[in-house]
Amino acid sequence: MPRDDWARENARAKYGPAPAKKIGKKKSGAEEREACRKKNTRDDAGPGNWNASSKLWFGKHKGKAIRDIPRDYLEWLVKQPEPTSWRLKRLRGFLVGYLASGG
Repeated sequence: MPRDDWARENARAKYGPAPAKKIGKKKSGAEEREACRKKNTRDDAGPGNWNASSKLWFGKHKGKAIRDIPRDYLEWLVKQPEPTSWRLKRLRGFLVGYLASGG
């Protein structure tokens, strides 16, 4: 018996069969947002919800309030290519106005 087959058989004996993969359709943006709301996860990106005390959920400043993040980092973030995530698009829109107002 080849080594891979032996390892696979031992794993099955120890842990049981591999779980079946769930194959489903890809969610649309609206469905994804609704799933976030149902899971009770934080959704800062709703219309008008961004403010200087909102916290970033990614990057080297993860968990920091926007007002506590260095201005040069926020400017760099705005200059990045157009994001594909709806949440990042709304954050970017907020940051453009925030930086223009002298924030």
